[in-house]
Amino acid sequence: MRRLFNILFRSFLAACAAGLVVSGVAYFLLRASVPKYEEDFSVEGIEGPVDILRDASAIPHISTGSAAEAYFALGFIYTQDRLGQLLKTRRAAQALLPLEQMGEI
Repeated sequence: MRRLFNILFRSFLAACAAGLVVSGVAYFLLRASVPKYEEDFSVEGIEGPVDILRDASAIPHISTGSAAEAYFALGFIYTQDRLGQLLKTRRAAQALLPLEQMGEI
């Protein structure tokens, strides 16, 4: 009976350790997939300051002096949030192009 208890106890400890490892890896991967919104960027061609503030739900709010800068900020936000999707779509589109044109993009 004692041997059965030891086997069950060790199995339980192994399952808990495996659960902790899986949880740690999942946390690391989810944390790494979120873009860093706190970074400051300087871009040539933008004349005035552009502020992109995100609320608690990560919804962006753009404040700027001109419409052109607001459109640039909107494209920047879209790219920042959906970079993985954009890269995947680009790779899929390149696979459909003829081989001669694949180096041009």
